[in-house]
Amino acid sequence: MSLVGSVNDRREAVVSLAVYGPQTQARVEAVIDTGFDGHLLLPDSMIHWLALPRLGATVVPLGDGTSSLMRVYELAAQWLNERLLVEVLAGSANEVLLGTALLAGRRLTIDCRSATVEIV
Repeated sequence: MSLVGSVNDRREAVVSLAVYGPQTQARVEAVIDTGFDGHLLLPDSMIHWLALPRLGATVVPLGDGTSSLMRVYELAAQWLNERLLVEVLAGSANEVLLGTALLAGRRLTIDCRSATVEIV
């Protein structure tokens, strides 16, 4: 099974994922960020709305060379043909990032000419 997405107007590779909190669920558009080695980063507002259980906090290295202490949560995500429990970092920006922890063992193809993304 594969997950198909697209390349948006900002030249970002995006895929749609179903995510599940304890009482509710949502569909999110996640930007694939190969510089992020975690599973997912969600906006604080979405973490609150989904009522995700907090696991703790961790220090995360940022792209500018600094580090940030970030809260860690857990949620279930529909990933290809299975539902996985994954760690989620809370972010202040209003975007969802998908990191390389979910891409491990998979093949990511981004075709900018046809504006398509495929994860197998």
